[in-house]
Parts: sequence; structure tokens; C-alpha cells
Amino acid sequence: MLARLRSPECFRQLSNSARASLLCCYSSSAPLSRPKDFVPSTLILLRHGESVWNSQNLYTGWCDVPLTPLGEVEARTAGRLLDDNGFAFDVCHTSVLKRASFTANMALNMANQHYVNVKKTWALNERHYGRLQGYNKDEAYHELGIDRELLMRMRRTWNTAPPAMEDDHPYWHGNDRRYRDLTEQQLESSRGESLLTTSLRCMDYFQEEVMPDLAQGKCILVVSHANSLRSIIKVLDSISNEAIKVMSVPTGIPMIYRLDENNVPIPPNRLHEYGCEPIGYTWGDERGLGGFRGTYLGDTDRLKSIQGKRDLTNRDWQRIILRKVYDEAVNCETENVVETRNLWWALHAKMGESEEYKNMLLLDKMLTMLEEEAKSRKQRYITREGFDAMIKKLHLDSEGQVVLPFKKVGQGRKREEQIVEFTRLHPEAPEPPLATTNA
Repeated sequence: MLARLRSPECFRQLSNSARASLLCCYSSSAPLSRPKDFVPSTLILLRHGESVWNSQNLYTGWCDVPLTPLGEVEARTAGRLLDDNGFAFDVCHTSVLKRASFTANMALNMANQHYVNVKKTWALNERHYGRLQGYNKDEAYHELGIDRELLMRMRRTWNTAPPAMEDDHPYWHGNDRRYRDLTEQQLESSRGESLLTTSLRCMDYFQEEVMPDLAQGKCILVVSHANSLRSIIKVLDSISNEAIKVMSVPTGIPMIYRLDENNVPIPPNRLHEYGCEPIGYTWGDERGLGGFRGTYLGDTDRLKSIQGKRDLTNRDWQRIILRKVYDEAVNCETENVVETRNLWWALHAKMGESEEYKNMLLLDKMLTMLEEEAKSRKQRYITREGFDAMIKKLHLDSEGQVVLPFKKVGQGRKREEQIVEFTRLHPEAPEPPLATTNA
């Protein structure tokens, strides 16, 4: 059944809800036939270099903004890394937005592969942020009069869409000829997308245009945007909705996947068996992302700093939620203080609203702290100042517990040397294929 549904025609005919339920199934069974003497196919995912609006902390979405000088350096550096590791591309896929297409061209030029065919599609565009596009991420809630928690929920949850963009919005794309082939339904949907909607359109294209080439053992480069690439990673590695949101997709750093005969990613610790082990970094096993099997090529210190910034954003959201719970509890009290046990119940109810809240470190720790205070009866009432002090203490206690270390993979040995070493360690195993064209 799954094999039949993997065909592009059948997949397009499904409803959005049916396709959403199938997203987690893509990588679990063999989609397409592959020659018996295959070598592992290669998929390289690359987020565009830093854009002008990235540097200004603005919602970008489908707005067509250029790269910064740093972004151009990131694009060329990515090309050099790919060239140094010997990757030879058969085709490149990118979006119709200049920050991605310019990155693709710069990377290919630096890798001395300017002649590679580049396919551009709106289906690989960044998530459309609706009315938020062009606004500062820290100020949009105030300027547009949107509840701050709702805004953060839109940014961080899977099913919540932003406020829809109207025709009079300065960045409305309805008259842009790049999108003249969109159906009326697609154009309406693009007024503001949830992460789920973004994932569905990206995977429509990935299923139809990329997977058949991967099934033939080709080397494919996809240059796109953070949320579009997360959609692909989520499906390839069967990562949960919650875990994929903290997945770091840094600008200008290639992520390498090797796929086996079933189009399933080969774990980094097994790549030496195929003689195609790159030098790079992956998450330590203890991170528990649910199975990220790619390899980052790049500077691990930069990766850590990017992940740290993302985790800080996550903690900011948790503090917003905690303060909102307190404000709502105060409204139920007769004075400007909250009884500890009532605040515990309010937070407990809030965490029960969504599975997502249950996985938030600060909320869980605050619940424990309030429970201890209520049981000991040391603090029957809590003031706003006291609650802010508790939040600050929780934040300090959680430092260093969210950003977990990367581990290095690959020894920098030539493939021939890797195969000799593998044969020595596994004399009974068949000799692995030598991946010469897809290095």
C-alpha cells in the first residue's frame, strides 16, 4: 500500500489530512526500485546564506531579499567545502527566491560545477508568514496587536498559521509572475502557512522530483530555506513534530545524507561500510532528536552558537507562557498576589492543553517548584516580583542543559583506505561498493 502511495500521482490526489498522516511513513519502506549494484545515493541540503532580513531579525517568508556580504561568504564557503569533499552533483533544486538561488549559483561556481542543471520552484520557498512578513520578530505582536503567546505558538507549533496576508499588503505576491501558475487554492493557501502546510507542499515536490533521482543513486543538491529543509529532514529521519522545531538549520552549512537501497538515510556511524564517510559533525546520540542521520560540514563552534541562539528563543517563549499563567491567575484572586496552590493548578491546566507544553523544561521545573512550595507551606502566596525571581532562577538552572554537544564523524581518510580498514575489521562481510562518482 505504501509503495503505491509513494507514486506522485497517488500522493497528489490525497487530502491534506491524509498526506499529513503519511509524512511520517515516507522513510519507513522502500519507495522505488534501485539497481542491485547501486552505490549509496547522496542528498545534500543547504540553507541559503544570511539574508539582509535575517540580519535585521525580520519575518522574511516569500519576500525576495538579497544576501548580506556575510551570506555571500557563507555560500562560497559551502561550495568550497563541497568541492574539498569531492561531491559531484547531477542536479540542483532551489526556490524562486534570490537568497536561495544566488546561494546555489555561488556554491556551484565555487565547487567548479557551474554547469550543473538548476531547477527552480516556488514549492521550495520558505514558509509564508502572512501579515507578519516585513515586521520585526520581537515587535510584531505589538505593532499588529497580536497576543504574544499566540505569535510564539505560530512560530513554534506545527499546525498554527499566521494571520493571513491581504491583497493590500505591501509584500503581497499575487501579481508576481513567478507565481502565475499557482492554482486559486494554492494562492489562497499561500496567504499564510503553518509548518504543516509548508511541509506538505515541499514534500509534494520532493516526492515527485527528487526521490526518483535518489532511487537511481544520483547526487542531489537542494538549496532552500530553514522550514522547507526541516520538512525534508523530518520525513527522512522520522523526527517528531516537537523535536524538529529545535533542529538547527544554520545558514550556509551543508547537511549530507547518504541513502541506502530503500532511500533510508545511512547512520553516520555506518558510513565507513560504504566507503563514503565525510568529515563533519552530527548530534550526539544523547540529544534524542528521534534519529537525525545527517552530517553537518562546517565549524562546530558556529553550529553550537546558532543552536544556542535558537534554544534561547525557546526559553523566551516559555517565560512568556509562565507570566501569562500568572496574570490569568491574578485576575481570579482578590488581591495582587496568587495563592501558591492555585498557581500550581493554573500551570498544570495550561500544560495539559497541549503535548507541546509538557515537553517544556522551564514549565516542568516551575510546576515542581510550586508543588514543593505548596507542600512545605513555606510560601502560601506569591507576588509578581517573587514569581519573576523564580523564573530567573529556573532560567539559570537550565543553562547548559539544552544545547548538547556535537560529535565528530569521519577520519578524513581516502575511500580506498576506509574500505581496507573495513575489510580488516569485517573479513566475512562483502566488500562495500566504492562510491567514486557520488563522493
